[in-house]
Amino acid sequence: MTELDKVEASARSSSVRVLAWLVLVLLVGQFVMGMITNIYGSIPLVHPGAASGSSGGNVMALGMTSLNWALFHSQSELRVHILIGLVTGLFSLVALTVGLASRRAKTALTCLLGFVFVAGAGIAGIFFLVYADSNAASLVMSLCFLAAFITYSTALAVTRPRSP
Repeated sequence: MTELDKVEASARSSSVRVLAWLVLVLLVGQFVMGMITNIYGSIPLVHPGAASGSSGGNVMALGMTSLNWALFHSQSELRVHILIGLVTGLFSLVALTVGLASRRAKTALTCLLGFVFVAGAGIAGIFFLVYADSNAASLVMSLCFLAAFITYSTALAVTRPRSP
């Protein structure tokens, strides 16, 4: 490994650390907004895309309809919760890209797992909208949040600068 390769690898690790911190902060904000939404907000059982208000159909289509409704017509708590989730997903994808580019197995694996868990929480959130107040979807959201938080915390440890 040349000196230039070492500098590039160090820069990528540093970028992953910054992104991991950013995703962790977003996850905390997401958790707080989720609790606020749970306590003060409500999702009507019947809304565009809700399984109870439809004549059946494709879950993905229902999910996109529900997401569209929630982003533009729901209570502000839910809107903010969803927007933070979308931004978290975006930065999680960026972290995955940088983690894979680092060509370090542990870094790539933690970024991949982090992305999978953030995506899992998002998909569970869409199911929560479609099946209004689904306890199973809520449980999956919370477990994916916890797993993502642990994974991105681990990414911080894995990308810690090495002592000379």
